[in-house]
Amino acid sequence: MDFLARRSWGSLVAIGLSAVAFGIVALAWNEPTAQALKLLVGIFLLATGLFFLAHAGLQAKQQAKYLGSLILGIVGVIAAIITLAWPDITGRVILYMLAVWAIFAGVVQLYTAYLFKGSGTVTIMFAIAGLISLVFGILLIIFPEGGATNLVWLIGIFAVLLGVLYLVAGFDARHLSGEDA
Repeated sequence: MDFLARRSWGSLVAIGLSAVAFGIVALAWNEPTAQALKLLVGIFLLATGLFFLAHAGLQAKQQAKYLGSLILGIVGVIAAIITLAWPDITGRVILYMLAVWAIFAGVVQLYTAYLFKGSGTVTIMFAIAGLISLVFGILLIIFPEGGATNLVWLIGIFAVLLGVLYLVAGFDARHLSGEDA
């Protein structure tokens, strides 16, 4: 746990802050268009992908922990590039890309919780984040025709919940590192 606390608490907080900010924007949005929804999803995937890549860089010495963040970051950035570079791609394709990313993120987060077992709050936050990500991805696959407004609300709630969990994990890791004064 010392390595995680010393080296990566800041990237966990950054992921959390970006997810909460994204979620608040999504929830405050009144009547999104399909094109705007695609842009919003692309930006979310890009931001989280980049933060996971940064997080992976901080974990490079611990191969198993590094690999999950690295893959999640790469998948997020690739999905973002596809979403942002081809805006004419159908909303359904983007929705399924987001669903697959969320399911994959859930598996990685649950695996990360397993790797950090015994690390208290951090383990619990990763496990809850993994379950929320899995449920979110499955809901997107089961109910893809929910309408743009409902999807934005679902995405916003997911982002806020995930962000809060990462903030709690990050600040708990900071506390464990002894950097809070």
